[in-house]
Amino acid sequence: MKNRSNPSQPALVGGLLFVFQSLFTVAPGQTGYHMVPLSGADGVFETIKTAQDTTYRSTGTPGNYQPYMYFQTNVAVLNRTVYVEVTYLDEGYGTMGIDYNSTTSLYQTAAVKHNNYFLNKGGIRKAVFKLEKANFQNGQNMNADLRLFISDLSIRMQVRSAVLYLEPTPFFLSFEEDFVKPYSGRQYTGDDAVDATTLSGKIVTGYQGWFRAIGDPAGQGWIHYANQDFSDLFVDLWPDMQEYSDEEKYPVPGWTYANGNPVSLYSSANKKSVLRHFQWMQTYGIEVAALQRFVVGVNDNHANESFRLPAYVREAANRTGRSYYIMYDMAGQDPATLADVIRDDWQYLVDSMKITDDDRYLHHNGKPVVGVYGFFADWFPATIGNEVLDVFEESGHEAFVAGSGQWWWRTEAAPGWLDVYRRMGAYIPWNVGHINGDYAYTGRWQDDKNDLASHGVLYLPLIFPGFGWDNLNNLTPGESVIERLDGQFMWKQFVDARNIDAVGAYVAMFDEIDESTAIFKVTNDIPQNHYFMTLNGLPSDFYLLMTGFGNDLINKRVGLPAQMPDFTTQSQPSIPEILTPVYEGTVANPVTITWSAASHASGITGYALLLDGQPVSVSGTEYSTSLSLGIHSVQVQATNGLGNKGGYSEKTSFTVSALPTGLPHPAVQESSYRLGQNAPNPFTDRTTFDFYVPEPSVVKISVYNLQGQLVAMPANGYYTPGNYSMGWNGTDLRGNPAEGGVYLYRMVADRFTFTRRMLLIR
Repeated sequence: MKNRSNPSQPALVGGLLFVFQSLFTVAPGQTGYHMVPLSGADGVFETIKTAQDTTYRSTGTPGNYQPYMYFQTNVAVLNRTVYVEVTYLDEGYGTMGIDYNSTTSLYQTAAVKHNNYFLNKGGIRKAVFKLEKANFQNGQNMNADLRLFISDLSIRMQVRSAVLYLEPTPFFLSFEEDFVKPYSGRQYTGDDAVDATTLSGKIVTGYQGWFRAIGDPAGQGWIHYANQDFSDLFVDLWPDMQEYSDEEKYPVPGWTYANGNPVSLYSSANKKSVLRHFQWMQTYGIEVAALQRFVVGVNDNHANESFRLPAYVREAANRTGRSYYIMYDMAGQDPATLADVIRDDWQYLVDSMKITDDDRYLHHNGKPVVGVYGFFADWFPATIGNEVLDVFEESGHEAFVAGSGQWWWRTEAAPGWLDVYRRMGAYIPWNVGHINGDYAYTGRWQDDKNDLASHGVLYLPLIFPGFGWDNLNNLTPGESVIERLDGQFMWKQFVDARNIDAVGAYVAMFDEIDESTAIFKVTNDIPQNHYFMTLNGLPSDFYLLMTGFGNDLINKRVGLPAQMPDFTTQSQPSIPEILTPVYEGTVANPVTITWSAASHASGITGYALLLDGQPVSVSGTEYSTSLSLGIHSVQVQATNGLGNKGGYSEKTSFTVSALPTGLPHPAVQESSYRLGQNAPNPFTDRTTFDFYVPEPSVVKISVYNLQGQLVAMPANGYYTPGNYSMGWNGTDLRGNPAEGGVYLYRMVADRFTFTRRMLLIR
């Protein structure tokens, strides 16, 4: 064990101090420095060398491996922030941390860390740690400066490298997203984007977005699925995980399906999964998502993490042409502070995040829509309800309130409440769980609609597919279940909404598996030895199909059929993803287009590419062709064994040039060299790039046309570390105006190449 009384005293193992590297090495092409691993004390390891790499592997026996691995550096680090990236083999299930020499402790634990979870997926994984007030004085065992530690001694640490950086790395920054800044990213370019100027005629679905998993970017552990060791379950439906990519899957340790395959779950903190959900909304005809925002969880210091989901939903809506709005849930908040907390948060969303300025944010009557759930007389008096509504009438922060609360609102006897309901912009009586016999009770809908209409309030009926929270409340399996009746339960509500001429509907909910109201893809193939509700063999997209059809039904784009359509025959294949070319990449002829394989229980019979808007039928997942120089686009969709086509992938635009590919070197993510996007783009007379040089370097920036000809060279010289700006004024090497068209900026620094494209308009 380490010398606890004097941790700076080196410990000896077998009378020897093992130092496996006597020289401190600089990582090639990087600003990082390889740290020296030290074996000894309570961090003994063995060195495994192959032709490809060296691995430092902790010793011991399964269930009792060494808990630490020590490292030393000769770089002067005195009271400053540094960053350490650790590359390791992902075997076992647990967490890795770092204790380091700081100004306050020789064993200060790194508080900021990312990707430091062992997920037992195999392969190589990388963690990154931020060490604040680092003060390396060789103060730990064996004169080390830091040590890796493991949360579970059954995990065998197998470390490839620990690299020290004096500046934040691109990998670290990829986890430090600024969720508050206004959106300026990728946009949907189809002609079927949702009209975001009106609530009328819309199907709105509630989007919880509250699921978290161990190993996800948020680093909060399991949230809403279960407790941390999965001994207490909180969900009663299980997501269908077949379509999620490997990077979206977070393993549940020890759990398997009936076929023995390991069990995984998605996380709402993974941006790709949120985008996937919005792609489902787009494919199945769901127009608006109401993002649930829980007042009791709003952080009054505006912590960046609390804006992750609004930022992800905003991006997903922009990339799929959907619309969205914020829906506050007032459950659990102290009524005395309710209005103040909502006001503070709403003003921050509007003023700092600029969320209501976003083109995809839903508006009605010229005002941004905001949902507010929780108008119940037994939660607070009507005076508090009016205080909440007053928030959205304040100058500069006005909103169209779509409120929701008790379904018996018209017969509420508590004083003042009728006036509260009738001053909203729209009202959604919360009908979840309200049944009459086997079906949802809809007998009040017409009178609700008439009353609200007489006061100028829109009425949106709430439609839900079924219910159940046995696991959530530790009930006997089936005790709380409201059966879905193989779709008939929900179908009747759509028919009743059509019959009262509803102007839209609120579907509860898209992803609510805690209370079994989810309409998104859940599975019949549940984990073994655990209770979950299933769809009784119906395809996982059954309720998405019904919701899309229900939208057409309510809006009278289709006639009312005599009976529920057979949605099982309409089940769609999954949506493929374009793999190459990458979005806004630059390639040379011949162009090879590849995409991920789609899946469906009936099999996949083929694919269709939309290449520059023209269909191309193919059978596999690769297509090669030669294209003209310039900008092109591609999408792909699959056809299944039922003859049904699925949704198109997101459109990928790319540039064909006579130049080589122009893609970054494979190791570019390990580099701190950066080249920003040019602005403005397109431009008429001048555009500017910002770039960053982390170490003394020769940097060359050139402008090429698509024929591969050099047009200009704005930069070519030796640069010391720092941030720089350079521009092109649209002239060629002779100073003559260049022709209008697409050009490529290329930055070459060290062994890294970056390419950006821009459009010159003449």
